[in-house]
Amino acid sequence: MKIALGYTIFFAYMLILMVVGEIVAKKTTLNKEVVRKVQHILTSLSWLIGVIFFGASIHIVIVNLLGCIVLTITAFTGITTSSERTDAKRSYGLMYFGLGTLIVIIIAVYGNKDLFLLSGIPYYCLALGDGFAPLIARMFKKHNPKITENKTLLGTLSVFLVSALVALIFNFALDLGYSALFILSIGALTSVLELFGMKGTDNLLIELGVFGYVALNHFGYLSIAVQVCVLISPIIVCLSLYKKSLTLTASLVSFVYMTLATFFAGSSVLVLTVSLFVLSEIVSKLTRKKRDKSNQVYKKETRGSMQILANCVVALVFSMLYYTFKEPIFIYCVYVALAEEFADSMASDVGRLSRKRPIDILRFRRIDKGLSGGVSLFGTIASLVGVCVSVAIWCAYHNMPWAIMLIVAGVSFLGTIIDSILGSGVQALYKCNMCQAQTEKPLCCGNRAVLVKGVRIIDNTAVNLLSGIITTLIAFGIFKIIL
Repeated sequence: MKIALGYTIFFAYMLILMVVGEIVAKKTTLNKEVVRKVQHILTSLSWLIGVIFFGASIHIVIVNLLGCIVLTITAFTGITTSSERTDAKRSYGLMYFGLGTLIVIIIAVYGNKDLFLLSGIPYYCLALGDGFAPLIARMFKKHNPKITENKTLLGTLSVFLVSALVALIFNFALDLGYSALFILSIGALTSVLELFGMKGTDNLLIELGVFGYVALNHFGYLSIAVQVCVLISPIIVCLSLYKKSLTLTASLVSFVYMTLATFFAGSSVLVLTVSLFVLSEIVSKLTRKKRDKSNQVYKKETRGSMQILANCVVALVFSMLYYTFKEPIFIYCVYVALAEEFADSMASDVGRLSRKRPIDILRFRRIDKGLSGGVSLFGTIASLVGVCVSVAIWCAYHNMPWAIMLIVAGVSFLGTIIDSILGSGVQALYKCNMCQAQTEKPLCCGNRAVLVKGVRIIDNTAVNLLSGIITTLIAFGIFKIIL
């Protein structure tokens, strides 16, 4: 009897919610987006109905499966216009909502029933956090800077606060013993995943991401360093998107890298990564102002996901090796990879301030500023400073032998030279037939440029990856010999 009543109440509630929402959207002057988000919020009661009447049984899986099917049909057919976005041609958010909930419930019921009640945390973070965000953002529309085309600062902050409150309520209701740091990090994770979710995919990302995060903590796999990393991630992601220093997918790659590297290698990698990121942004901004004042042509470049992936994949691989084998040699290679990347970035930014054009490292002739393979006095000094700063940050956090520090510094600086050699020797360089300028882009002035040297498939991103691999392998070989 209880099961039958549960089915009746569950589907009656969902039907009433959809019908009333449709009537309100069509018969009143209320904004359709507001109506849609209110429905989003009210769906949160369905989880509670399922828990009360079905518990961790096959029936809660069945109702969620049926719900997922209904929501998928609605998303593809557009039967209920009140449930669909008003700012997109097609959004599959409803389908992702149902699919995410179904996956989480199946894992909780058949994987580990200790997680069943915890499945409510990601569900309510999504239903309430993502639900309230646009409503609050609309209230302060005039004083709400955009982070991306469809995401705002106050909306992201609302997701953070509401989701943290959800975690706090569950913590007290179920006596979970969560720390304040973990509760806040749940809010931070939800806000970041909501930022990355486009065309409704946030409904899937939030449920799966937050559930996985809660499950890792439940089984004791989340260190304090990872929680701190997740907590500060919205600040870094929002700044990089607002300043247009990274694309949305590049920000996602950076977030995943930073979280995984911290998980595998610990707090030292987090401290070094964040410190070098902040310093790199400061140096880039200062040197950009200098170039602007001197009337030099400067075009701000938004870095893409492949560029970020090329810069961080080596450090991530060695972080995973360190986690697996617990050998210090691997963490040393991580520091080398990070220091080399930072030093190369410093050389590029500061080197452009030089009054003289750089010299091709292999051909010993002057080339245009900004082209790979060029070296200058300013850039070389900057790379040395970058290496020293990286090692200093690392040493401030860890007291390491001088021999190790010198090897890390020396090989990291060598890596910047390797980067320049590869840039001069194998990186593709083109000449535009229209403006006659040399460029590293295959297209210029709307036409295909002519390859004048290098290998066509090797661009600056490939060079960065190759130099990172070669540098860390050299470091690995040296450490193997002396340790």
